[in-house]
Amino acid sequence: MTDKDEIRSLRQRWDDNRRNQLGITQALLTTLAAGGLAFCGNLLMKESAKFGDFATTMFIWTSSAFALSVVLGLLSTLTRLVDFRLSATIPRKRLLLIEKKPVDGLSLPQVRCVTTALGKCTWGLLYLHFIALVLAMCLLPITLFHLFFRVIYPH
Repeated sequence: MTDKDEIRSLRQRWDDNRRNQLGITQALLTTLAAGGLAFCGNLLMKESAKFGDFATTMFIWTSSAFALSVVLGLLSTLTRLVDFRLSATIPRKRLLLIEKKPVDGLSLPQVRCVTTALGKCTWGLLYLHFIALVLAMCLLPITLFHLFFRVIYPH
């Protein structure tokens, strides 16, 4: 095996690891966000939670941040799937070009341009997803404190 082949093999392995890690990270963050949203929904059923004024406002902000995080996670996954599907057409399009046959749909440079944009979009959505989840997780203790303040410290 030449140095060039070894470098290609190493790059391929790291690219595979990076794609796997992206998928696992998306799934983990989306699951945490969905769990947080379900937890907030469960708080609505608690009789001991005292809604009103600031507690209700904090609850709405926290629930909204969890919901936004779930939506961003799903969008990130969707853009990743579309990117993967388009990327899978590149080898076939390259083969058609080599064989001098007509290429259906988008041309090879167009596919590469779209997949590059989708990849950047996926990562951007993942960063926003993470930020929304962190915001929701920071708001949650404040919300819980205000919802259960009267239970913890009865007058």
